Amino acid sequence: MKSLFNFSKLAIILSFVLLSIRVHSQPSSKSYKGFLRVYSQTGQMISKGQFVFINDSVLGIKRLKEVSTINKSVIGFVKTKRSGGHNVVIGAAAGGAIGIALGVGTADPDSWFGYSAGEGALGFGILGALGGGLIGGLAGLVKEPMVFMINGNEGNWQTFKNVMVHFKK
Repeated sequence: MKSLFNFSKLAIILSFVLLSIRVHSQPSSKSYKGFLRVYSQTGQMISKGQFVFINDSVLGIKRLKEVSTINKSVIGFVKTKRSGGHNVVIGAAAGGAIGIALGVGTADPDSWFGYSAGEGALGFGILGALGGGLIGGLAGLVKEPMVFMINGNEGNWQTFKNVMVHFKK
């Protein structure tokens, strides 16, 4: 009877996790907010954040509720999307949270291989974080950010501007 109760707890937890996931095949072009990383001509990162606006001479990026403007003359290149480490951190956090929930939900100290809720949270949390981080790292290898070389070239700036205006529509 206890195993049926534990299986019911596990099924309920998994159903809540799976039902809370929203999947979209394509982002809406009206709600797309492209993430940009802006580098100087020497290769140092100047800024990073959500794309806000672009005009003939300035790029606007929002980070932490503050919009900063970057003059095109100081921009060496711009990369879209986040770095691979971001995927690893997000995957590890999600995997750890799911692991902790499963460890606590399936704890049964009286079974043959029994463990308490704390031990289950620790063990499953670590395994979930490692697995989630690995999946996030693999996802980071698959994504390919676009790189726009600007280096003060007006033609490159216009190409970049046209692409960003398309994203913002």
